Amino acid sequence: MWVWAAVGGVALALVAGGVAVALVMMPKKDPPKPTFPAMIPTEPIPPPTVPTPATKPTPATKPTPTTPPTTPLPPATGSVIYTAELSGLKPFVVKITNEGGAAKEAASGPGAYPDGWTATTWTAGNKVKAFGTADGLGTKAEQGSAILFAPVQPLDGKVPAVRVTVEYRSTTADKKLDLRVREVGSKENVVRPLPPTGGEWKTTEVDFDTPGIKQARFEFHNQDTAQDATFEVRKFSVRAVK
Repeated sequence: MWVWAAVGGVALALVAGGVAVALVMMPKKDPPKPTFPAMIPTEPIPPPTVPTPATKPTPATKPTPTTPPTTPLPPATGSVIYTAELSGLKPFVVKITNEGGAAKEAASGPGAYPDGWTATTWTAGNKVKAFGTADGLGTKAEQGSAILFAPVQPLDGKVPAVRVTVEYRSTTADKKLDLRVREVGSKENVVRPLPPTGGEWKTTEVDFDTPGIKQARFEFHNQDTAQDATFEVRKFSVRAVK
């Protein structure tokens, strides 16, 4: 037994020695060098970003209102009932006052109303002015409503409808001027508004139903009492509508 123990001890000694020799003979490796962050940037550092100041939102623009196109009336093929050219009048002025329901006129100037034309105001306390110039016949409402009458037209109840064509200019406000037709002596009337023209001459056409009317009275009502709010007519015609 001791022999085997001795042999085992020798073997262990040889193994241990071999291991030691192997360790001595192995090449030594340098310890890893510590790494540090790069101190010099490889790319230029961009300048700091300056924040863009906030811009105020652009207020929304309101759409410009547009005037709807006016549908033209179909051609009137009936006969011409009345026509008047009112330019070239001699100048005149007629001041009208209504006292107690009765209108009084005071005229001045060399001219006079064209045949069949006149003006008045129907309400007590009103004051109006009718005038004629080289441009046409007009009215101004100084207080109340100034009414300009065209000549009465005999329709004899046989004309169901008429078309009125008028060339006029006005400085009145919107909804302050209209054209009406009625039976003479009747309080009932048909009203057609006339749009303001801003002081420019314009031509417009309006249709009236006139069944049963025997004597047609056409009236222009100027109800604008503002300073210099005038109305003038240069051409006027009435034609039957078929």
